[in-house]
Formats: sequence, C-alpha cells, structure tokens
Amino acid sequence: MYRFAIGIGTVYLNLYILRYLNINYIYYSILNIIISLSEALFGLYWVKKIAHRDWKNILIPMSILYIISFISLIILKANILIYILPIIYLMIGCGNSAYDLFDNIAIYEKSLKGYETSYVTFERFIEGIVTSIIPILTSTLLRNNGNNSIKLTFIISLISFIIILIFILSKWFNHD
Repeated sequence: MYRFAIGIGTVYLNLYILRYLNINYIYYSILNIIISLSEALFGLYWVKKIAHRDWKNILIPMSILYIISFISLIILKANILIYILPIIYLMIGCGNSAYDLFDNIAIYEKSLKGYETSYVTFERFIEGIVTSIIPILTSTLLRNNGNNSIKLTFIISLISFIIILIFILSKWFNHD
C-alpha cells in the first residue's frame, strides 16, 4: 500500500509543478537537489531508528510527513505553494528515505525468512500496473481539467496514507 501511495503521489508531483505551477527549470533542479539531499541526510537518521526493528517509530512519522506534504499540495494556492515547495520536497525526501530503509530491510527480511521473495516481486508488478492506471483514469474522468486530475491523484495518495496510518496505529494500540 505504501508503494501504491508513494507511486501515484510523487510520480505526478513533478508534472504538477512544471505544468500547472509553471516553475522554471532552475527552481525545478534545486527542488530535485533538495529531495536528494534530504533522502541522503535523513537516511542517516532513520538508520539509527531502524536498529531495533521497531517499525512503528519509522512508519508513523513517515506517514505523517507524507500526509502533511499531500495536504499542502492539495489545499495551498499556487502563489503560496511555489514558496513552500522546498519544505514539501524536504518532507517527501525524509519520507522516501524512511520508506526505502523499511522496504529494503523489513519487507525483504520477512520475505527471505519465508522464501516468499517471488510474492513480493509479483505484488510489486501488480502495484506498478495499478499505479499507472489510476492517473490515466483520473485524467480521463477530468479530461479538460488537468490540474484537478493531478490533485485527485494526490487525494487518492493522501487517503492511502491515512488508511495506512490508521492501520499502524490500530495495530500498535491493540498490541500494547
């Protein structure tokens, strides 16, 4: 579900800022540098958190970062959003680094123990198909309003992250 939410949300972020916010390529390049530096620097932070394999300490803050980022993208007006984009990209980079560590360690450790790596691969294949179909459907439904079709994609991603956060919190409270 995380890959689905990340896939449909972040993939169309660049299209959204270039086409509908009309930023120039220098600013776009700076934003991509910010997200890459954020992933690298926050990766060091998440490595310390991951040492004990207490995944809720990674998944909950990561989900909150994505939720704040996508809410900002949905509700802020373009003239304000242009100035807030570096902060949003910083939060997305932080969330990406957390997810990458979780994905590479937790999911593959568990799948290796049960010899289920082929299931993980198949699940990724299905997620890729669904992730590419959703934006096509939203743009088809909102044919003449591209900005809203991308925002609808952000809303689907946001709802996915909220569902994930609720699931993690319910597991956490029911487990303790």
